[in-house]
Amino acid sequence: MKNNHITWFGRYEGYLRTIARGVRDNNPKCIECAAKLFDLMLPEGARVIPMPGHHGRACQMLSVVRSLVERRSDIAAYDILKCDPHTANYIQKKYTTPEPIKMRLSTEINFNGVGVFILDNVVCTGVTASAALKVLPDATVVALAMSSWR
Repeated sequence: MKNNHITWFGRYEGYLRTIARGVRDNNPKCIECAAKLFDLMLPEGARVIPMPGHHGRACQMLSVVRSLVERRSDIAAYDILKCDPHTANYIQKKYTTPEPIKMRLSTEINFNGVGVFILDNVVCTGVTASAALKVLPDATVVALAMSSWR
């Protein structure tokens, strides 16, 4: 499925929910499953960027990206997207209105028209995905799952 610059494998339920939560919890089997699913979703020669977590840098998604790159030698990874630490968006969604996130690049890179994909485990509120697309407007956010937010 696709909505503007956000693409997802399926709804945040069933096995995708289990995998997305497992990625968040740093479960090695779920990280490998996520890498396999992203493998199916990405075109040849893709340039991928792991989405940073609420602590400001990519950790769990970086593990998925590393596993993906091991599977696919045609994919290049760039851990360049950062943000200020903040309360996790899914927690903000439960208790308050999510606050804007300011993303930034740790280094400037010219991708020369090659497809750039920002990988995330789940799009819950859309706040993180929107912030990432402000920094990289030609990129596509690719998530394993889309929450009921959409």
